[in-house]
Amino acid sequence: MAAAVTDLLNDKQITQLKTQEEHDMFIQQQPKLAKVLLFTDKNATTVLYKGLSWAYAKRLTFAQVHAAESSKMVEQYGVNKYPTLLVVKPGSTHDPYIGPLNAEPLHEFLDTYASDAAPSAAETAAAGGAEGLLEPVLHSLVADNLTEINSNNDMWLVAFYSAQGESNCQAQLEELQKILHEVQGIVNYGSYNAADLSAHEMKQYKLDTAAFSEDGCKLQLVLFPWGVNKTMKDQYMRWTHGLDNAKKLQDWILDKVPDFTLELTDEADGQSFIAATGAQLPPAAINTAAERRGQVGKVFLFSTKYEVPGIYKALAMHFHGKSRLLFGWTTPDTKGPGYPLMQKMNIRKAPAMSILFPLPPKPVGDHEMADIEGSKGEMAMQQYLGPLKYQKMLMWVQAMAQVTGMAYKSHAGSQPPPTPNDFEIRTQAQLKESCYDKPSLCMIVMIDGRSDMVNKYKDITKKAALALQGNPLTWVVVDVSQQRDFRSAYGLTADQLPTVVALSTRRMRFAQGTPPFTVDNIKQLVTKVLAGSAVTLPLPVLPWIVDGGQPGEEETAAAAADEFDLKDVMSEEVTAPITSKEEQLQKVEKELAEEARRKTTETKKGKKKSIKKTSKKKSSKKTKKKSTSSQPRDEL
Repeated sequence: MAAAVTDLLNDKQITQLKTQEEHDMFIQQQPKLAKVLLFTDKNATTVLYKGLSWAYAKRLTFAQVHAAESSKMVEQYGVNKYPTLLVVKPGSTHDPYIGPLNAEPLHEFLDTYASDAAPSAAETAAAGGAEGLLEPVLHSLVADNLTEINSNNDMWLVAFYSAQGESNCQAQLEELQKILHEVQGIVNYGSYNAADLSAHEMKQYKLDTAAFSEDGCKLQLVLFPWGVNKTMKDQYMRWTHGLDNAKKLQDWILDKVPDFTLELTDEADGQSFIAATGAQLPPAAINTAAERRGQVGKVFLFSTKYEVPGIYKALAMHFHGKSRLLFGWTTPDTKGPGYPLMQKMNIRKAPAMSILFPLPPKPVGDHEMADIEGSKGEMAMQQYLGPLKYQKMLMWVQAMAQVTGMAYKSHAGSQPPPTPNDFEIRTQAQLKESCYDKPSLCMIVMIDGRSDMVNKYKDITKKAALALQGNPLTWVVVDVSQQRDFRSAYGLTADQLPTVVALSTRRMRFAQGTPPFTVDNIKQLVTKVLAGSAVTLPLPVLPWIVDGGQPGEEETAAAAADEFDLKDVMSEEVTAPITSKEEQLQKVEKELAEEARRKTTETKKGKKKSIKKTSKKKSSKKTKKKSTSSQPRDEL
């Protein structure tokens, strides 16, 4: 298995330097990152160097210099043997590596220069970070929602209560939300008022009717199992151990999660897993023969346990049928496939998680088919460096799937996305229904409706929604040409349109997109939010749309200018003192005399300063000559 991964790894993260000009350009790129240079006399890039380049992707930049093409660079860095590895730090000073060329000591050396992948703690604290934008949400459910939940695959934990009249058990539901934050989003969560359920439905969902009679707000948690036609299977399970221990509740849910992972126990298992194609995906998730033949991403977990961790099962379940990803796991046993594979992938210790994904193809002919079939065997590897917590792991895998094309644009059984006209809203009621009342992230596209490019902006929005289908997003398009306060609430000016913001109504925070307004930049914003690396800003209150619009900015500015000019004229007419011609002439002569005296004084001061500067320059030149003559000549 290790050999198979080795064969598929590539050197796409490594720049080959042949000239001094290429070297200078490489050093100038990404000035905040340190540069790793390997001077070698080998014709092919080593597996170890490939692995390091992927392990430190976006934290260090890597280049390789071949002995036959590097005379100037060899002299510049004082290289006297091959291979030689060194790190050029920001500011162009460099440190050579003098230890053994093995993975463990190389990691320790490079760790001291690697940039943090995530924002610093100060930046996160200042901006609020993106963590929590997608924290577990307790959805308020109605009868139609229960029907839908029972008919699809997803697992749900539903909190039933029985409230009459004005009571809605809000305090108990808010307390449950805090507990679910600790449990993490391993399944979907909802709440439902059981007051209108029939006796048959109460029995079907394993609810205790007598307990509801005593206290309708004492929540009863029921787990809806994975799989379609849940009512036919009658596998609902009720949690009966109270709400004082989030860890026990999490363990109970994880025990019920189906296992879609593959245990890799020997070399044959590993080879088969790495060679797997779309044919190993769930049949219902494959639409075409090209999807069946195409490459898929492989997620590896190197576990310290001899059974699959529940969190990893939940991760595989989340992406089952919704992505082109397979999930495998192994232990770092020296007799199994895990240990040599960890060495080849430059993973130092377990537990650890990595993803092996096909590289984007060079488009030829049918772009859609090329996108599915991949690049004929070339793979790249990326290690997960965050904490082994479900929500963090989920966001990282989701972002990687999106970036690498392993997230489905559409899959079997999915509904076509709404057209751009469905996104456009004009009233506060529409905004509330389409965005503010939704638990998912709300993507708010702001445009100037007076622009000739409106249809193009809507088309870009539609394409972005299609590309990001399957993510927890809702979309709205707002013409803010006459919604000045709404636009300003997001810190935007008219000349920044069109743009997009990702809003979490639960967290009251938003992340701004970067210009220009393109599908790729919208996808990049979503990827950063899902990965937890987007900078977010707080919202004191949710901005409202003014039905019918506000006055245009030009109209407001013109009115303000007229009012200002009028006041100026009025004040001049009312407050200007009445003086005679003689008095006015005397005043002018006095002002001219004062101005002449001031200029004479400044001229005298200027001459004195210039004399001092000249003497200083002469003395400094003498000093420089003396110091220069005493220093040794720089041989490089």
